[in-house]
Amino acid sequence: MTVRAADVIVVGAGIVGSLVARNLGQLGFDVLVIEADQIAAGASGGIGMRGLRATGRDIRELPLAARSHALWADLNDELHLDPGTIQNVGLVTLVDPAGGGGWLPRMDLDAIIAVHAAFDIPLSLLHGQEISDRVGAQVQGANVALYAERDGIGDHTAITTAIAEDAQKKGAQVVEGHPVIKVEDDGFSTTVWLRNGETYTGKKGCVVTTNASARELLLGSFEVDLPIGFAVPMYGILKPVRPFEITALVEDSSKRFALKSIGDNRVMLSGEGRGRWTESGASSDIGAFGLKLADLVTRFPQLHDAEIEVVDASRREATTYDGVPIVDRVPGAENVVFATGWCGHGFMIAPAVAEAMTSWIVSGSQPALLHPFALNRFS
Repeated sequence: MTVRAADVIVVGAGIVGSLVARNLGQLGFDVLVIEADQIAAGASGGIGMRGLRATGRDIRELPLAARSHALWADLNDELHLDPGTIQNVGLVTLVDPAGGGGWLPRMDLDAIIAVHAAFDIPLSLLHGQEISDRVGAQVQGANVALYAERDGIGDHTAITTAIAEDAQKKGAQVVEGHPVIKVEDDGFSTTVWLRNGETYTGKKGCVVTTNASARELLLGSFEVDLPIGFAVPMYGILKPVRPFEITALVEDSSKRFALKSIGDNRVMLSGEGRGRWTESGASSDIGAFGLKLADLVTRFPQLHDAEIEVVDASRREATTYDGVPIVDRVPGAENVVFATGWCGHGFMIAPAVAEAMTSWIVSGSQPALLHPFALNRFS
């Protein structure tokens, strides 16, 4: 059995774990990242482009979203990402004034704009033809929309991989393909056990960011049962028969779909439809995706004969009962902090979360920005 040590052990090489490792490495910490599969193998990766949006969130997340807007701009510059990896295209959220099940029709749009403005997240209203002009394609039946100029889209796999690679340049070590099965904390240091029998010691602590497997790991290690469930987001790539492109991320608050152009005359469709997860893995629900496609066509009839190239539901996501993540210290384990339960929209706020977790590890004090995400809110 091999025993190795580092200042901090990070379990999970997704977006949050990779950012924490990068931040700590930049501060001179000896960091070891242990990943069960490969970098960006979970919800931090996947096909196509995904949304980077500050809007449509619980108010507790808005300070993180506002801070992340600035951090994303810094990351784009510092990582020298390929053009198009992060695209600040803006988000157009279509509103159905008559209702229809979405969250926006039941709320005062002026109040939503005012709340976001308080966190320096600018929103504005679009009406009639302004919507289609902003989207870059004709939108059927759209009379009112919210526009978030700072939101956009990004290639999650490319971004997470670039961050992990930069963390290694800053001194972090990454071990892939080795699941962690147990974490122990004696109040002074943390020991991590791998399935292959090896152990690693974190002299200053451990950060658990294994989104989908955090519950199982912490239950087996500390008898802490996190109140989280799981979902399997489903994404599809469509090839329109005729040239088609939109110049913004588009969401529909009542029909609950999101659409974005990903280049090469392809668009990506996502939303509320979910795949299925069994012991043998994930599977797509083509019937549910067909319903989502039918909703899309009511807004964009020009896509009625688009070819479905691929439907993917391979990325399991941890969810919480109140729709926001849990970021906290493990009860009874002084040196172990964790982050999980991103509910399918954690990627955008990851830079601010990782920045706050890094501060926590260095200072020993929980940043106020993370107080709303404590585990004891479920007590």
